[in-house]
Amino acid sequence: MRASGGQTMTTPSRINAILVDREENIWVASNASGLLQYRASPARLLGRPEGLAGDNAYPVLALADGSIWAAMLDGGLQHLRGTDPGEWQRPRLPFTTVLSLLASRDGSLWVGGDGVCMLASGECSQHGLPAALQTQTLTRAMFEDAASRLWIGTIWGLWVREQGIFRMLDATHGTRPGRSARAFIETAE
Repeated sequence: MRASGGQTMTTPSRINAILVDREENIWVASNASGLLQYRASPARLLGRPEGLAGDNAYPVLALADGSIWAAMLDGGLQHLRGTDPGEWQRPRLPFTTVLSLLASRDGSLWVGGDGVCMLASGECSQHGLPAALQTQTLTRAMFEDAASRLWIGTIWGLWVREQGIFRMLDATHGTRPGRSARAFIETAE
């Protein structure tokens, strides 16, 4: 497959995430080809030559301001404001692997992977997080429910934050160690 500019794209063996942003660009995060951006014009493959830190794109998230966050399994987290892929910015993180992103209603950006942190002012803070949650790998999914509770699925169990307090749910209410939550869905109840 050829992207704009004649760059050859390796067909990914796995698509990790797909996002449609407010300008109706389609973003496809792949495990081997980086991040593919598709517009009404020809698709454009974004990889290391365009400023990505790696080729194993995992979560991709669009914020209300139109900015894009993309995580590279092999290169951390990157932020793009505008449409010029040469303008990727990399915030400092207390860990390298990022597997999940969540923009909460209060405007916080939560980052999960080899730990959990909240991004503010270009740095990821773990202030106020239980020590066990700061380093619990791997955090594969995060979710905010209608009651504004934050749910975090790690490989060691399921965490919930209610009214600013984090607690880990036991196996009868959550997941068992070694079997992480990978997605959340909220029912009508």
